[in-house]
Amino acid sequence: MVPPTNLAFNQVHHEVKVVKNFKQRMDSIPALGTYDDIKSKIDDFVEQNVSEVAEKTIATWIRQIVQGKSEQVKEEYVSLKSHAKDPKSYPDEFLSFLHQLTLLIFGLECIRNPSSFVLNAVLLNLIEKGTASWEFLIEMMPMKDAGSVDRARAVNKYFNEFAIAKYNYDDIASSCKDDIVLIQKENQILT
Repeated sequence: MVPPTNLAFNQVHHEVKVVKNFKQRMDSIPALGTYDDIKSKIDDFVEQNVSEVAEKTIATWIRQIVQGKSEQVKEEYVSLKSHAKDPKSYPDEFLSFLHQLTLLIFGLECIRNPSSFVLNAVLLNLIEKGTASWEFLIEMMPMKDAGSVDRARAVNKYFNEFAIAKYNYDDIASSCKDDIVLIQKENQILT
């Protein structure tokens, strides 16, 4: 995959908060809401447009956005909307949602846990092939659960010495006692 070079990501509102007392950085895309909100938006869209759009279509659009093909996604979306029985079922905001979701999956998730890039790409492949759903992807996202950042820090300290490119958490101590939970979740995706 090629890093995104299109300007669409510049239009996504992304917040970064640093909590100095805890030495933590919190990244978010407020418009997305929770992971459950994301799943609901996808489910609603697919349900309204089931004859034209499947879950795998959304996965393909996200892959195209990552590849810098936002204009192609927009053209396909506008074409589907113009031929739809109910054009209102194709809200303009959904294009923004796709960019926000792409930034979450291949941006923020990867900042918090670098291995998420590969895992999320695998999950996207599974959705495109029709062997997994968005519900599965969202449930299996390694950084979804509370305490995931601490787990990623703890796992990072064990594996960073073997990495080609080192990722530094600025020596922030991890308070996580169950590092293995993150590793098990990632392994479940790959097996």
